[in-house]
Parts: sequence; C-alpha cells; structure tokens
Amino acid sequence: MKVRDLFERLRGRHVALLPNEGNCGDGLIAMGFRRLAREYSVSHTILLHPRPASGRILLVLGCGNLSRAFHHQVPRIRRYAPEFNETFLLPCSIDPAAPAVAEMLETLPSSVTIFCREHSSAEKIAPIVSGKNAVHLEHDLAFAVDYEPWQQRGAGQLNAFRTDLESCDHPLPPNNLDVSLWGGANDGALLLRTVAGYRCVHTDRAHVAICAAMLGKETHVYPNNYHKVSGIFEFSLRARPNVTFHSTFPFDLSEEAILTAAVGSNSSAH
Repeated sequence: MKVRDLFERLRGRHVALLPNEGNCGDGLIAMGFRRLAREYSVSHTILLHPRPASGRILLVLGCGNLSRAFHHQVPRIRRYAPEFNETFLLPCSIDPAAPAVAEMLETLPSSVTIFCREHSSAEKIAPIVSGKNAVHLEHDLAFAVDYEPWQQRGAGQLNAFRTDLESCDHPLPPNNLDVSLWGGANDGALLLRTVAGYRCVHTDRAHVAICAAMLGKETHVYPNNYHKVSGIFEFSLRARPNVTFHSTFPFDLSEEAILTAAVGSNSSAH
C-alpha cells in the first residue's frame, strides 16, 4: 500500500491527526500532508496530547522522533493508538535500538499500520512487528509539497549542519546555519524560503536535503548519527542528478577546498 492508496480510501472522510512537535523540517511534512488532504478532501481534527480522544481513524504525522536521541512521539502513539479502530504511522524513520521505541513497537495494537521512509527502518522493525503490524515503504510526505512557487536560481552556498543530538559530532564550518531550528512544525515555508535563496546546499538534515533537492539546488548530503539521512538518500534521492551523498565531513578544509571536493565527488561516494 502507498500513502495515496490510503488517502483514496479516506477520500471525503474525517480523521484524527496526531502531529509531531518538531522544527521547520517537520513543517515540510505538515505541508505535504495538508496538500494531500486537500486533494482527497480528507478533513481532520488535531489531537492535543494528553487530552482523551478516540474514534475510527488516526493518522500520525511522520517524523524522526522515534530514535535514541528523540522519541517524544512514543508516549503519544502509545496513548492514542489503542483508542482508534485503525492507526496509520505516516512515513517515518524508526530506530528500535532505542529501548523506548522497541518497547512501543512490541506493544502496538495489531490495528496499527506503519509506513517507513527508508529500507533500514523497515528491516530493523520487521523482527519486532512481523505478523502483527503491516509495514510499507513510502517516501517522506515532504515530497508531496508543491515546490514550483518557491523555485529561484539562488546564489552562494548554504552549510546547514545539525547542532543537536543527531549530529555525528564533526567540526562545523564557521558559517554554519542550522536552519531547521529557526522555526517550528508550522514553519515549513520558512525553510523553503531560506533554501530557495541559495545555489548550493551542504547538509546532514533530511528535510533541508529534500527541500534543496526538490528546488533543483546542487545538493550535498551527509549522514546523521543513525540510518535516517543515508536511508532517505538511498530510497528517495539517489536517482536525482543534482544530489550527492558524502560519507565523510570535509570541514578540516578551507571553504574553497570544500567546494572542490564536492565537485569531484559523485552520488556513489557513500
């Protein structure tokens, strides 16, 4: 099953929506969801944790908030999934190496369907949920955003590397701008507007990479500290000629050398 198959099934219906409290990268996910909801005439009520709620269909916005570093979504899913006839975790990354995440997976009701946005998540959770929960592969909802209105040539290079717990703890360039932290989960337009202004983007943030790739920028992607970013590249970005994955961080070099190294690498360098 694909997400569009789900939305077609839900056409014209009303659902409950469990949002993700994240940054403006998560705002792109919310924008993609809203576009699909308009297309399929799916209306929704946003759940306000921990207020009680129950019903027929619960959609959980995708996120990277099911990992060792960040797993605030775990108690919310555990709180609401048993209260609905069917629950769908929209495309997300899941790391069962985090004990809280593994425990959640083990106790999920069989009424929960999971969409993973990369092969690694699906493979890692399969032994835990096999035979109980359906697991599907699907692209991040940020790919459903309409990027055309934001297209522009742009100028200069944006270095947008993580400064949080998902960083690989590498040296940061002196001109680093962790733009995802500039806004919250309702600020996807802020990320679009910022990335659109540049010609070239280097980042280890999934949604900065998706945004840059879809805007046609020269996009250089680096890993975070678990499989999320590399997995999204492999599943959703590898075929795009403007996107290159790098397994190492060249920040011991000058800015000019970074550009030279980037030009000399290719999408198989990972």
